[in-house]
Amino acid sequence: MAKDKFTFFILFLLIKLLSYVRTGTLTDCNQLLTNKAFDISRSECIINQGAPSSQTNNEDEFNQNLSGLQRNDCIGAKQILCSSQTMTVLSTNSCKSNTLFTIQPNLSRVVQKIYLQATFVIESKYPADATSTYIVNDQPFSPSGAFQLYCSPNYFSHMREINANINSSSLTISFVPYTGAIYNAFVSGILLAVQYCPNFCLSCDNSGCLKCSPGYNLYNGICNTCDSTCLTCSGSGNNQCTTCKDNNYYLSDKYNYCVSSCDSDQYIDLTSSQKYCRSCMSKCQTCTNSNGCQKCLTGYYYTGNSCAPCDNTCNSCSGPGKDQCTICQSNQYISENLNNYCDPNCDLTQGQFIDQSNPDQKYCKKCVSNCKTCSNYTNCTTCMDYYYVSGNTCSPCDNSCKQCSGPGVNQCTVCRQSAYFIQPDNNNICVQSCDQNNGYYVDKKTSRVQWYCRKCIQSCKICSDGNSCSTCFDQNFLDSSNLCQPCDSTCQTCNGTKNTNCIICRSGLHMQLSTNLCVQNCDSNEFLNSLSQCQKCDNSCKTCDGSSSNNCKSCYSNFYLFNQSCVPLCPNGYSLNTNTFACEPCQDKLSCNNCYNTCQLCTLGQIQSQQCNTCYIETMKLDSNKKCVCLNPKDNRNLFYQCSYQNIAVLNASLSESIPQLIIDFGSPIKQIVSTPNQLCKQVFEDQTFALLGSDCTCTITDSQFIVSLTNSSSIIENNLINFKPGILQFQDYNVFIDTFYRNVVYQNKTDNPILQFQNNFIENTCNPVIISLIELKNDAGRGFFNLTWSLEEMTGIIRDDQIQSINQIMRTASLNLNRILILDPSNLPPNQNIRIKFSYLLKVNKAGQQMFKIFYKKQKIIRINYQQSIYPPIYRYKSLSFYFQFYIEACEFGNNTYFNEPTDLQIVSPQLTQIEQNIKSYNQSSFQLDIPPYSLPSNKTFNMSISLRIKIFTILKKIQLILNLTSDNSISSTKNISIDVLISNLYLSIVGGSNFIVSYQKQFDLVSDFRDYEVQDQTSLLGVTFTWQCKSLSTDDHICYDYNHEKVQINQGISSISFPERNFQPYSIIVLTIDGQKKQRSANFSATCIFTELDIPPLTVLSPPQQQNQKINLNQDLNFVIQYDSTISSDILSYAGALLYKNKIVGAIKFDYYQVKFRIWNYFQNIDPSVPTVQVRFSVYNPSYVMPSLSTISLLINLPPKNCILSISPNQGVALQTIFSIQFSNCVDEDSPLTYQFFYYNSQADFEQERDSPWNISRRQIKDQTTSYVMNTTLPQGSLVIMSQVMDSQLGITNSTQIIQVSGLNETEDNYYQLVDQLIKQALQNSQSYNDQIVSLSIIGEDLSKNIQFQDSQKINDLKAQLIQNLQEKSFQLPQFSLLSTYANKVIAQLQQTLMTSKENQKSSIYNQLQRIIKNTQSSIQNNNASSLQQNNDIHMQNLIDSFKILNSTVNQGSSMLDFEHYNNISFQIGNMLSNSTLPNQGQLILEGNLSTILSDTITQKNIDRYALPYNDSDSQNQTNQFNIVRNTYQQNIYENTTNFQEYVKQYENISSNFQYSKNKVITTTINSTGSKSLMNYSRVTYLFNNAVSNKKYNMTCLQQNDVKWSKKDCSILKLDDNNFMCLCKSQSPTTIIEDIDDMFQQNKNLDTVLGEQGVLNILKFKEFYLYASFWILLTFTALEIFLLILGKYLDRKTRKKIMSQIYPEEQINQQQKDQEHQEQALPKIELENEDQQPKVSPSTPPQENQRIPSLFLQIEELSKSPKEIQSCQSSQKTQKALFVRRQKAKFQQLQVQEKQPQGSLNSLSQNQIVDNQLQIFKQPSTFDQDENHQHSIQKISQNEIKEIQDHHLKAKQQIVFEKVSFFNRIRQVWKIYICSFLNWTKFDLSLHNIGNIERKICKRVK
Repeated sequence: MAKDKFTFFILFLLIKLLSYVRTGTLTDCNQLLTNKAFDISRSECIINQGAPSSQTNNEDEFNQNLSGLQRNDCIGAKQILCSSQTMTVLSTNSCKSNTLFTIQPNLSRVVQKIYLQATFVIESKYPADATSTYIVNDQPFSPSGAFQLYCSPNYFSHMREINANINSSSLTISFVPYTGAIYNAFVSGILLAVQYCPNFCLSCDNSGCLKCSPGYNLYNGICNTCDSTCLTCSGSGNNQCTTCKDNNYYLSDKYNYCVSSCDSDQYIDLTSSQKYCRSCMSKCQTCTNSNGCQKCLTGYYYTGNSCAPCDNTCNSCSGPGKDQCTICQSNQYISENLNNYCDPNCDLTQGQFIDQSNPDQKYCKKCVSNCKTCSNYTNCTTCMDYYYVSGNTCSPCDNSCKQCSGPGVNQCTVCRQSAYFIQPDNNNICVQSCDQNNGYYVDKKTSRVQWYCRKCIQSCKICSDGNSCSTCFDQNFLDSSNLCQPCDSTCQTCNGTKNTNCIICRSGLHMQLSTNLCVQNCDSNEFLNSLSQCQKCDNSCKTCDGSSSNNCKSCYSNFYLFNQSCVPLCPNGYSLNTNTFACEPCQDKLSCNNCYNTCQLCTLGQIQSQQCNTCYIETMKLDSNKKCVCLNPKDNRNLFYQCSYQNIAVLNASLSESIPQLIIDFGSPIKQIVSTPNQLCKQVFEDQTFALLGSDCTCTITDSQFIVSLTNSSSIIENNLINFKPGILQFQDYNVFIDTFYRNVVYQNKTDNPILQFQNNFIENTCNPVIISLIELKNDAGRGFFNLTWSLEEMTGIIRDDQIQSINQIMRTASLNLNRILILDPSNLPPNQNIRIKFSYLLKVNKAGQQMFKIFYKKQKIIRINYQQSIYPPIYRYKSLSFYFQFYIEACEFGNNTYFNEPTDLQIVSPQLTQIEQNIKSYNQSSFQLDIPPYSLPSNKTFNMSISLRIKIFTILKKIQLILNLTSDNSISSTKNISIDVLISNLYLSIVGGSNFIVSYQKQFDLVSDFRDYEVQDQTSLLGVTFTWQCKSLSTDDHICYDYNHEKVQINQGISSISFPERNFQPYSIIVLTIDGQKKQRSANFSATCIFTELDIPPLTVLSPPQQQNQKINLNQDLNFVIQYDSTISSDILSYAGALLYKNKIVGAIKFDYYQVKFRIWNYFQNIDPSVPTVQVRFSVYNPSYVMPSLSTISLLINLPPKNCILSISPNQGVALQTIFSIQFSNCVDEDSPLTYQFFYYNSQADFEQERDSPWNISRRQIKDQTTSYVMNTTLPQGSLVIMSQVMDSQLGITNSTQIIQVSGLNETEDNYYQLVDQLIKQALQNSQSYNDQIVSLSIIGEDLSKNIQFQDSQKINDLKAQLIQNLQEKSFQLPQFSLLSTYANKVIAQLQQTLMTSKENQKSSIYNQLQRIIKNTQSSIQNNNASSLQQNNDIHMQNLIDSFKILNSTVNQGSSMLDFEHYNNISFQIGNMLSNSTLPNQGQLILEGNLSTILSDTITQKNIDRYALPYNDSDSQNQTNQFNIVRNTYQQNIYENTTNFQEYVKQYENISSNFQYSKNKVITTTINSTGSKSLMNYSRVTYLFNNAVSNKKYNMTCLQQNDVKWSKKDCSILKLDDNNFMCLCKSQSPTTIIEDIDDMFQQNKNLDTVLGEQGVLNILKFKEFYLYASFWILLTFTALEIFLLILGKYLDRKTRKKIMSQIYPEEQINQQQKDQEHQEQALPKIELENEDQQPKVSPSTPPQENQRIPSLFLQIEELSKSPKEIQSCQSSQKTQKALFVRRQKAKFQQLQVQEKQPQGSLNSLSQNQIVDNQLQIFKQPSTFDQDENHQHSIQKISQNEIKEIQDHHLKAKQQIVFEKVSFFNRIRQVWKIYICSFLNWTKFDLSLHNIGNIERKICKRVK
């Protein structure tokens, strides 16, 4: 039976296999699904039919394999002959190629995607294109391709595959196999595979379901069942409904429950089929809809749109401001003084009182104006300073009073100025000073707060009180009673009453030293000394003014006054004035020498011997021979009484006799000066001398000579003076500059007599002018005339006066211009007269002379010949040559010409070219043409033809003469000679196509030359020509041309054309091919540069705004360009560059790194030639995918700005606010009218240069808007101002000009300055001028106010500044929209704010509002793009933002409140954000530095994001360019330091150390906004860089960031770059600083706490700090002592044990037991107990390998600690053990103890962020033992047997030994603890060690 079953099973299996074979499927479905990435679990093959398995009975097969396919004529089975074989195919005989196939399967689930494969075969002789269209659910697919041969003879097949995502529950596919011609066809195979969506899914993708059916929710691509209450849901919970099943229920948006009723803070929403309980708007308590709120929650108010939070100071409010509280928090006051802010205090001493009329809220209200204390608003008790109580109000004191009792100037009780005094003898008014040196003293006793200035007693000058005197006035002296008594009438001061007691005489009298009397006049031989005393003169003086012999004023007879000394002979350089008998300086110091040249003074006897009495000691010294020698040994010239030495130079200047040169000998070598020759002249000579030398002279220094090369412009001659600039030249031997020059007269070296050669006609025709020309001048040293004179000496005949005057005027002009040619016009000369002309001259070599000329002016006919030639040189023989002659007869008188024709005899003579000779008699024409055909003239010869005047030119080889004779008078003739060189032509050689080729390196390259020899008439002749080719590479260093294989390129020579095969050269190699043609002595060459390149580089398109297109461009205009490249390439992959080209030369390189660029031409180039007004801009983009960049060049037509402008300012200096300056910018010329003007000024030259270097930081002040007037009159503030005027044409082309003027400040007292400025402000506001004029006037006043820093402490001046700021704010917003003057106001407001001592809160609020308004207006202007071109040229937006920052920076400082910091932070961020948005990406950072913070704004693309955040990885960025806007605000000091939240953090330090001072560092806030689709913060950490940070040397630093108000180091990591530089990496964009790490401080301060505990090993790691504790050394000593005692105890134990064993066992047994013990001890882990409170240290016998790889640092850190309690419990257990051998039992017990206490699981390691560099990384791991469990069990078993055996015999003895041992250890431990506790108890009171008390309690409580 079993056998039959098996047989049946085999048969069934075979039948089943046969059925599968018979089915005729196309392919294995599962394999196909796998290959096509289908999910097999939800996929199937609906259709899978190949060739039928049989020719008949296929219905079951087709039903199974073709499910859903509608039958047609092609579904069947037939046989075909295919490659000589018969095969069955899926077809019928009627199947055609245009048969329609339709598939519509029945689907039970949604189909995600399908795969259709259909293979068709057509019967055709030729293959065709397999075009067809497939429709899948109305979606067309058009696969293409060609039919391929299927089998012979005529069957062609094509397989089509369709992949389609449909996500549909229905599927319809229709197609026709072939849509071309109709062929017989059959189906080779068809397959349809589908992938269904998961269950209950309506749409899906490969990852799973995308949408579920109702009642199901989608989660991780799977549809799960909803809760029973839900119709649709988002999850399976009852709180995840999206619609409810019961229509009577509401879906609550609070919990997503389906509920029967809504909560009180919800309203019912019936707008959809599902009813909802909708929450009211946020913070709303009750509402009726989503847009309104009936009542907000406490702490919120209704804005009309939402419930907004009140300020955090408000409990309830009516608005968001601090000033809109209705009830304050924490019983605070609403302060009227603080703009109705809540204030915890109400200072009743500062003009405030408490109003409690509202029971819910107390108010702190202001008293009446200027009241200091009051009980209510109407009852003032005391007034503020500067006011007094008048009734119930406060009235002002006088301006001089700070406190007073009434309004009068004499009612001050305390003066306004703290240093002022009340002066009783001056009507009790306040005075600025008390003259304590002039009869007054300061009384400090009368009042503590006010000093008085009181008068001393009579005649007393200086006193300390009113009762005595210390110094008397003049004419009085102090007696012994400290009283003043009068002197004698002659005395000014004295020490007694007599006339001889005078100390100082009265005015007009002098003390005569010889008599001690006061006299009116001194004697004649006396003089008044410096004390106005009469003192005797020296005996050598007759009269004097001093006591020395050098103080004489007159001398006795035979002596003369020199330098206030009396000498017998005047010195060199001086002469005797016989009237005064004094020696006076000579005018000519060279000839005024009474002594020898080198002397100063001498006697008459020394003159002949050339000896001297004295020398001029500045440069000379007297030697032993009584001769004056130079102190400079190199000057031996002895020319003068001075010589060249140190700073003095004696010159010897002489003009050369042969060349135009001035040689100045200094007598000693001069140091060289680095300069150009011309600049050297200008550098060393005074302007007047430089003018004589000529502006184009040149100078050189050669040893001791200074050589000046003169030019025609030089006018210096003999006896002129030359003056050097002092402080320029130096002698080589001395390091001082020369500042004194002697002998500066110029000498002329002797020259020969001059020779002048003139050219003129002695007989001149009246048709010609009289011409006299100087053709040669000799012996003038090449310098020419100093002056010359032409004069008419004689003219015979009758001539009119006006003609004489004209002739004289011509001669005067010629003389004045130093003309060497004189031309007299015929109109002024009578005919047939004799003329005599004189030429007089003076040469620059100081030679004079004259010459006379006689000329007869004859009237006679003259033949004039003119000619033209057809071509001009160079002339070659292959050219045709023609001459066209014109001739006429002329007769003249007084410039009146008569022209007429007469017959002439014409003769052309050319003896060497006879074929053109002609001879014509009585020729009646006035013209004649001579033609010479090509190739008539020989080459390289000179062709001559003569007509009149016989002028021979060149060498005469071929000469042609045209001779004209007047037929009526043969004596009148004219000959014209013409000579022309006929040159030999060059060979012509070129390469067809030009000299530059850009060709594809992938194609063959042909070069064809073009040759011509023009000396040969045959154009095709190559006879005698040799061609040579050369190749030079510009891409290689050796310039050798290499091919693709780096082999030298070989070129065929001797041919006129060459060819290179394809791919012969490397791409982008550059070669120069030169062809040389040689024919005899002539040669020619031509070079072509060939670039082998790619020709498929993407094109580059440059786009510009419409206003830039087809328009003239201004140099100052912002130019914007957009670079269009391949849009699929990210901009970050590309490299950009730009270049400015002018006249095809690069004049500027433009740097940018983005596809947009903006620049101004004048920042790169300005020198535009008006004749070439075109500039080109070349842009290039480099893509690494290509070798070369893409290029595009555009041309810009430049609008030339106005020119010839002249800026003049009158006056050029004046007084601030008073002088009216007239500024004119005139004479401007431009074709684009009208011209308009603007006027500016800079506060200094530094401001001007700073703006030139940083154009975005505009510091100029605009004082006039655009106007057509080129004149402006204005006052100006003080300073060295740079005035800039600007003119614009109608196209806004700009020309600037600057000039510096000096404006001095008002030298006024504070009061006067205050009154003047106050008056000027009132005038500016009251005058009916425009807002523009008011702004300018107020701004000028404000600028001057800000510069008067001497008044910055003045309260009233500061009040003026505050008033002026308010006025400027109001007026600037009233200006027209197009005005630029608001920028001036903003800059002045910033200056004024900077100088204000304090700013009131309401003023600051006004400033903040102004800045917000400026920013808002600027933002609106940018968004609407409504700024005018003029505003754009003036960078109005950039100005507004930078000026706003300056105002903000001057308003808020480190002492400001937190509210100010909030405003600052908000506004500065807006400014930075707008600056970032207004710049193009990658154009560079813009940094604004302020007193409080530094703002950095930047716009970058993704490739530069690592400057601000790390790391960043966006996989989608390959083909896109994300843009990031960066704003970084760096506060130099922590503005959050005093906030509550920051203080909460730093108070934690007090828990560790009460006196610890944390490091204070800057705070950085960074904001990064991305334009991309992904948020930056999800992928990176923001970097915060802290340079020069304050850091702690002991503790680690950490990054601290404000997250959700609180400060934390969460989500931040710190990287220590070096000791003072750190980097923070944080996930959040929040305020960040660095500070000491609290955790690290706590850990380090625990070291002492654990010094006796389990972490002793860890504490050793902190040795750097640990040793600082005094306790360390004491503990170390006790520990060492304990170790010693432990070793001693072990030694005693061993001896005792050996003694016992010897008594119990024989010696052999003992030895065997010792061996067993040692063996077991080696197998056990070694346990060392270093001290009692430390964890046992386990050392396995074979350490694990992983422990060997762990660094030693971490091995120490990994040690686990145990508490002292655990140790103690172990000790108690140990005492209860009963064992035989103490050592073995103790080791075993400790092993079991460690195993018991060992943690079972591995501890989680503590890990810090990987990038933290300076923080210790701690990993905690459990200790392990490599002990086998069975082995341990066996040890335990052996130990138990031994114990039992010993207990039976010697139990008592063992217990005694154990107890003695334990007692011994306990005694040691107790002693050790007693010492330790004593030490800790001492430390706790005498040292400031943290947690000593805790340590003492932990250790010492066990001692007790």
